[in-house]
Amino acid sequence: VAAGLVAGSDIDASVALETGNLTGPRARYITSEVIVVLPFRRHPRATFRPILARELPVTTSTGISESAPRPDALLRRTLAVNAIFSGLSGTAMIVLSGPLDRFMGLGLPWLLIVVGAGLLGFAGLIGLNLRRPQLSRAEAWLTVASDGAWVAASAVIVLGFPDLLGTGGRWLVGLVAVAVADFALFQYLGLRWSRA
Repeated sequence: VAAGLVAGSDIDASVALETGNLTGPRARYITSEVIVVLPFRRHPRATFRPILARELPVTTSTGISESAPRPDALLRRTLAVNAIFSGLSGTAMIVLSGPLDRFMGLGLPWLLIVVGAGLLGFAGLIGLNLRRPQLSRAEAWLTVASDGAWVAASAVIVLGFPDLLGTGGRWLVGLVAVAVADFALFQYLGLRWSRA
């Protein structure tokens, strides 16, 4: 969450924050949730720079200081959505294996049941990782690799074996692959940003 300082051009917010000298004119520290008024001194080298929320604790209107947003927030959210999507997809493949098989033109309903069971296990492993106070980066990277493998396998099926599926099946596999590719991308970004 980005924040900024509303102040005169002769005030250097960075110096006030770094030196702890909070005397003199006042400026407003703004976040998306709250405005905190901070007094600080003038500085001859007046500059202005935006301040990120992670540089300061967030102070609510009640005066209670809260920690900045978690650095792994993006990763956690993407993993959670991935787990939900995988769980629902796996359940649908098991419960609706017959209708889905006919729609896809596959002719192998048992294969949908096997893949669906695998997706349920995959969703469960992501859920176990999410229950940890500190995410396992190794398991998160494994999730990214698994999603990448799913996308690659989908491309091989749709492009390399076009007669294996009907038109509906090719579209369904392709759309799911796009969604899984998005999961892989945002999980990768989440891993990179949480390390920064």
